[in-house]
Amino acid sequence: MNAQVLQLARRLPGVHDRALLELANGIGVARAITADRAESGVIARLIADFTGNSQRAQLLTIRHLVNGQETLAALAVETSEYGRVTDLAIARVAGYLKSVKEQALTLQRTHEELADEVGEIIKATDERFSLLERRVDKVELKDAARDFGDQVLAGAERSLRGVPWPYQAILLGRHLASGPCGRWYAESGDTQYRNRIARTVADSIPYVSQAPRRTIGLANEFEEAWRMLAWPEQRALLGELLDVGLVPGLAMASRPLNHMAAMTMELASLPDDVRPERPARIALELSRRRVDYLDAGATARRIVDVAVHEQFELAASHWRRP
Repeated sequence: MNAQVLQLARRLPGVHDRALLELANGIGVARAITADRAESGVIARLIADFTGNSQRAQLLTIRHLVNGQETLAALAVETSEYGRVTDLAIARVAGYLKSVKEQALTLQRTHEELADEVGEIIKATDERFSLLERRVDKVELKDAARDFGDQVLAGAERSLRGVPWPYQAILLGRHLASGPCGRWYAESGDTQYRNRIARTVADSIPYVSQAPRRTIGLANEFEEAWRMLAWPEQRALLGELLDVGLVPGLAMASRPLNHMAAMTMELASLPDDVRPERPARIALELSRRRVDYLDAGATARRIVDVAVHEQFELAASHWRRP
């Protein structure tokens, strides 16, 4: 019990059981005296008045009634004081409950703030993990691109033996662009990396690596290229490989050099009686009209550079599609 409530309870005017018995006894005596006087005759009442018994009975009755009133007043006071104690106790309990409620709300707000902070920490941690995973993926992809490029270029001379050198450049560029090398370029956008690939491809083709750095005729080189393939079927197959036109829905977008190279082989694969005399020159002019301008004169390394750039840009457009 609260100290203030306990102190107030100790000051309560106690009304003992004896006082209640006296109250009951006084009421009984007063009732008996009043009843006795009411039953007495006229002569008996006169004698009682003469001897003074009537006055003493009246005083006794009044005294007992007064005592009863005092006892009732004490009971009323005690009841009132107990009510005050109860009200104070209830008020104290209500105040304590209010304090507990406020503490609970404060604790709840603290927990909510803590939950928000933990949520922010978790979000930041997830973002950092995602960033770390992306970085790891980039490192792994870059390593895979380097290994793939080394593997492809190491076996290029053996796998493309007999293929004319301009077509070697295009096929090597496409092979590299369709694998991890092309994907790394699509994600990084590193043009310097693409240029290094072009130089490496040029160095891996014996004709290009040994050729003097002088301007050559683009059409003349492709004219010599298709003549190196004796059979029309070989020319048609090489043309299909470059154009990827077996299934139109899978055909890659045209680029000037790739378009010219494919059309040169397609025209050169026609029967002798309908094949044009200079397929490469016709292919060059048509490519300029249908696709984009293509320089007719360049060094061998420049031709390789254009071939690789075209294939990497084609592949990057596919890698970047959502």
